[in-house]
This record gives sequence, structure tokens and C-alpha cells, in this order.
Amino acid sequence: MADSACDVGVREVEDVYACHLVKGEIENLFVGLKACENSKAPGIKAAVETAMTEMCRDWKEKTVALGADGANVILGEISGVYGLLKQEIPHIIKVHCVAHRLELSFADTLSDVPVLKDVKEMLQGIWKHYHYSAKAVRELKELA
Repeated sequence: MADSACDVGVREVEDVYACHLVKGEIENLFVGLKACENSKAPGIKAAVETAMTEMCRDWKEKTVALGADGANVILGEISGVYGLLKQEIPHIIKVHCVAHRLELSFADTLSDVPVLKDVKEMLQGIWKHYHYSAKAVRELKELA
């Protein structure tokens, strides 16, 4: 599984996780957080490859699927990370993350219901206010 994010230094990074079997039990493992050269498929692929190779040299032979949020840069058939990996790992399949699919369907629902759209905008406004203002956070903590 892979997902993009920005770290505190506002650098593009890729979170990489592996789901594997240990004595017949499924185990999820945090593989690493790797800086990306850029936010395009080759840069993301390089970050994923670096993280996976550090964990397991022959990971390409053992990998069966790539799970991600559904962004075309990741799951694109030709020039996405999936498409690039498919050239090297012919047996790989792609999995669109169920949680991200649910989020997308929920967002579609919100945009179709005016009152829910208003609530979403209000909550985003509150989040932005506190996210970008250390003073506001400090004052909120004083109230708590």
C-alpha cells in the first residue's frame, strides 16, 4: 500500500506499507516514509522501490498487488506507478483502497445535499482557522 503526503518540511513523501503473511496470519508492516523526487509517477515509484528494497531485496518476486487511493498518478494503467510496476512485475494487480472509495462516495453525497455542503464548508473553515493560527490554538487550549 502506498499513499502520498507532505511532511512538516512541506516535502512530498510516500508512506509505504506491506501486508504479508507470518505463520499463516496477515500482518501489516510500516515499511517506510520516503521523500519523492517529484509528485509524478516515476518519482513516487522510485520512493516505493527504495522503501521496499530496504525491507526485502526480492520484493518484486513476492509482491502480488499495489493498493492505493485511486489517484491516476498511482493506479494509472500506462503511466501511473501501477503501470510502471506492471512492466517489471507482470503478475501485479491493483487495488483501489476501500476507505478512499467510501470517502469519494461520501464527498459526492455531500455535494448533492445543500445543507450537508454547508456543514462541510463550516467545518473546513473551523479547521483552517485553527490550522493556520498558533494564537487561535493557544486561546482554544486556554478555554479547555
